[in-house]
Amino acid sequence: MKMESLDLNKKQKQGGASKFLPHEPVIFQKITIQYKGHKYIAWQHTKHNYDDLGELKGKRLIMNCELSNEVKDDGVYFGICKIN
Repeated sequence: MKMESLDLNKKQKQGGASKFLPHEPVIFQKITIQYKGHKYIAWQHTKHNYDDLGELKGKRLIMNCELSNEVKDDGVYFGICKIN
């Protein structure tokens, strides 16, 4: 089995019919933290573009995660981490 590393800053090449037909990408992203038997949703977001830094319209995604934070759902993202 071949393992490949994931480079989040590299744009994926579009292939197949998607380079000929108009479409809107739907990229589900989820980051979880497991600590002492508990699972926390740090970040959950659906991205609708292939752009680098497209999650927050060009702003770098820098998170501050406190396990005691309440889960936030502001319509843009969901999770316990605060975006700086």
